[in-house]
Amino acid sequence: MEKHKKTEKSPYCDKLNQNARDRYVEKLASIKDTDPCKLTAVSWSADPALLPISSYLDIVNYLVYGISAYTSEQFKNYKSLEAHGHFSNGWVQDLHTFRPKDSDNTVVTTKYHRGRCGNTWHRERQRVFGMLEVDGPSRRPILRLVRDRSRQTLTGHIRRHIRPRTPILTDEWRAYKGQLSQYGYSQYSVCHKRNFVDPDTGAHTQHIERAWQKYKLEIWRHRGSRTPESLKIHLKMIEWHHWQED
Repeated sequence: MEKHKKTEKSPYCDKLNQNARDRYVEKLASIKDTDPCKLTAVSWSADPALLPISSYLDIVNYLVYGISAYTSEQFKNYKSLEAHGHFSNGWVQDLHTFRPKDSDNTVVTTKYHRGRCGNTWHRERQRVFGMLEVDGPSRRPILRLVRDRSRQTLTGHIRRHIRPRTPILTDEWRAYKGQLSQYGYSQYSVCHKRNFVDPDTGAHTQHIERAWQKYKLEIWRHRGSRTPESLKIHLKMIEWHHWQED
């Protein structure tokens, strides 16, 4: 008798704590052991017909009576949740779905866009270039206004603020794609046109992407991007806050 061979899990699953990993594996079993983190971008569909049919009772049972990371008090104050801020400010615009073959269950993911605060960084052709140190639960950003996104400009900031031999996770922006090893860095990149998480190395940029959403929303709320000087001050305050936390 041929034994059923389970699909190898993604590096994302391996990094979860035991309880979270058990729940993740249990959910994968309901979608034919297809790990969403290993799907390429072309595997997802924007067809609304593939979205599961849900009623009000389904939502209540899932959010209120099911196992959740949120408490009932947090749901009562739902406007304080980060997810509500993302949605109400126009960040979540597209839903993408994937349904494994011969499965009745559908995987749903969201795609984030610029939304109302999408122009937060744009003042006099200036952009913000960010680097994020991730050390366990610690998140330490370095945020700099830049005139352009050229190789000379961006690699200059990287070399100025990051020590050689440091592992660096990046997307594949042409300014630094495959360029950092010559300066003594261990560079791991992910191509977002194919994967959200690199299937071989486990590299992803989800930490910095979540940080961008949080920083942009914070500056937008305080109207901190009216002038380059104001934006620079708010960027320094964000840096100070997160570096002082540790």
